[in-house]
Amino acid sequence: MSEPPPWLVEGADVVHPTHGTGTVARVGEERRLPTVWVDFDYGERRALAMRYAVDLLRRPQAGSQRTRPKPAVRCDQCGRRPVVLRAEGHQWCEEHVPQEV
Repeated sequence: MSEPPPWLVEGADVVHPTHGTGTVARVGEERRLPTVWVDFDYGERRALAMRYAVDLLRRPQAGSQRTRPKPAVRCDQCGRRPVVLRAEGHQWCEEHVPQEV
């Protein structure tokens, strides 16, 4: 596994080749694997295994544009972003994830 670059920390702006621009929300472990969570500007938070994220994420270039939000990617409860969970046709922000899911 590649070591994460020193700039890949919480709050860092990043670009992913598929998901576009975003901001690192958290760096830590998920199921005992090093993981980085990114709030992508299109409206969704994604957890990326660090071993893949290191090769995919890069810093945005000066003057590059942010990815546009997708209107349909919003919390069903309050309309906020990022959506952190999708299940059974519903989507929720961190605050509104149902306990029983």
